[in-house]
Amino acid sequence: MDTRKMSNGESELFEFDEDTKPYFVDYTLTDFIVKMINEKRITTAQIADLSNLEPNYINKLRIGQIKKPSRDKLLQLAFGLSFTEDETQLLLRLAGLCALYPRFKRDYIIMTCIRANKSIWECNDYLIENGVDGVVTEE
Repeated sequence: MDTRKMSNGESELFEFDEDTKPYFVDYTLTDFIVKMINEKRITTAQIADLSNLEPNYINKLRIGQIKKPSRDKLLQLAFGLSFTEDETQLLLRLAGLCALYPRFKRDYIIMTCIRANKSIWECNDYLIENGVDGVVTEE
């Protein structure tokens, strides 16, 4: 138990039990990306093929040169790394972006595609067929 004094002299109580500790995140977006690439044993070229991201962009994410990646770029990365729904949500949260929310049509379709292990291209097609913006855009 950690008790600290507040500026007004009152005690502020911080109590973290063993059940709570696993929910704290103690790593950065870059740390998480590197960890997952290593765990999944996938090359930058393979990620690029599966995500439609440029290898150079992936490498910049990997070393932390891109400080504020867009939500769609991270979703592309999630597809490229075959992330689960939970891994995708954590990726977005670590970037300070909105998690996927199933009450939004576009997010619901993306979540469904992730759960069904669809490719980025299949997901993009489903999105467009349903009248919402795709994840992959022409640049």
